[in-house]
Amino acid sequence: MIKILEIANGVGLSTAAVSNILNNKGSFKDSTRKRVLDYAKTFGYRRNASACATRTGKFNRIALISSAKKSSSIISENIIEAIQEALEERKFHLAYERMPEENDNIKKIPIPLSVSEIFVDGILLNYYVKNRKFIEKIKRFNLPFIQLNADEKYDCVRPDDFNSSYN
Repeated sequence: MIKILEIANGVGLSTAAVSNILNNKGSFKDSTRKRVLDYAKTFGYRRNASACATRTGKFNRIALISSAKKSSSIISENIIEAIQEALEERKFHLAYERMPEENDNIKKIPIPLSVSEIFVDGILLNYYVKNRKFIEKIKRFNLPFIQLNADEKYDCVRPDDFNSSYN
């Protein structure tokens, strides 16, 4: 994989200028921008998301966490597609993770890997949780989260099945 330094040497610019062009920052002549982008494409440049995340602390990734039991986490394909499209417009990715069904012992419900390993910037929790201790565990990670299909006091999105079927 070609690196920014190699692109800079190939087009005769500084690494800072090439980095700015590849990240769509700064003001450059259209011809300069095109020269850098064409060179990068020709030699297979790919943005190193890991390096960017290390530098910025942002992953540009949102986790959609659902129950492994399909009847507990109903979400339509259309909604998932709409979430995906909204994230793509903002240059974010969607990570999907399934969790085991809740039981009486909160210690048996693991924190999702995408959360515990600092892998995402936010959470869409499509998982009904009876035990508030789990939500408190999630909150400790200081990640924004929205619970889907729940009627809660914190941020949530829920369907209104009664009024949606009423004529």
